Amino acid sequence: GLGRAIAETLLQAGCKVVINGRNAERTQQAVEEILAMTGTDEDDASTTMVLAAAGDTSDPKAAKAIVEKIQSAHGRLDIVVNN
Repeated sequence: GLGRAIAETLLQAGCKVVINGRNAERTQQAVEEILAMTGTDEDDASTTMVLAAAGDTSDPKAAKAIVEKIQSAHGRLDIVVNN
């Protein structure tokens, strides 16, 4: 959908992308499909450009955990696309 297209476009522009969704399995599947498309290895932190961060952002505790995961992996959060 639109969120996935935005994520792919940002990735092609050189951004590190974090995919979020409430369903962990579907979120991880989207990441794996995008990684396959780009040829990067999810297990190599130095080249990981796409990360899954499943959770319900309407839950403040879950949202905080997602942001902490992003900060731990990438050091900062620059752009949020709410789709």
